[in-house]
Amino acid sequence: GTCAGPGCHGPVVHVHHIQYWSDGGPTDLANLIGLCPRCHSAVHQGFFTIDPDTHQTHRTLRTQRTSPRRTRAG
Repeated sequence: GTCAGPGCHGPVVHVHHIQYWSDGGPTDLANLIGLCPRCHSAVHQGFFTIDPDTHQTHRTLRTQRTSPRRTRAG
């Protein structure tokens, strides 16, 4: 498949938990989205978010004060 990252057309290599597994997010299709490695890293660094209901991606504006979530990719 194709990466769901904003504007990305790379191949899906990672399956990302929209609600993080470490926060109790389930491992089922309603909570998973396919991403390429670059976009998977970018979502964990806070460069875009994923709407849990629609699975739409939204770019975010990061500043130096933004503290991205520091968890392992999941």
